[in-house]
Amino acid sequence: MVYVGSAPGKLYAFSAAGTTGCSGTPPARTCAPLWTGATGGQIYYSSPAVAGGVVYVAATDGKLYAFRAAGTTGCSGTPKTYAPLWTAAIAGGGTVGQSSPVVAGAVVYVSAGSTLYAFSAAGTTGCSGTPKTCAPLWTGTSPSNTTYASPAVANGMVYEGQWNLEGLLAYKLP
Repeated sequence: MVYVGSAPGKLYAFSAAGTTGCSGTPPARTCAPLWTGATGGQIYYSSPAVAGGVVYVAATDGKLYAFRAAGTTGCSGTPKTYAPLWTAAIAGGGTVGQSSPVVAGAVVYVSAGSTLYAFSAAGTTGCSGTPKTCAPLWTGTSPSNTTYASPAVANGMVYEGQWNLEGLLAYKLP
């Protein structure tokens, strides 16, 4: 599958091989989405991240969304539209951007505004309600805007660039 966010606030899933829901002959094949997932905001600052059968994306409504990557949970209608497995509030509603999520181990990281967020990737720790919403496992605050650059995780640290201070923040993982 290939996942693409859109300005109208939808996550689209397409056949990566261009075989399902597609017409025409290469190189001009046209494919319809296999499924869509609605978000409450535009998806143009954040590229989707896929890990463990879940696709994560941040939207301009100030939320992180998690959808079943195979498009098998919470579906309705034709074409198939899926509800998120869970959502989480992050800063950055409106014109403030969000980074692309990064998944490392059992945690999904995303930056919005001047805050780095860490959430349970499975949507289990700190999550409740119907529909399910999740609280961060922890957050880190920057003196500068950190959006538009995705966090990087290595050697027990999370690194985050600061675009207007030309600096780098490093957080030691708990």
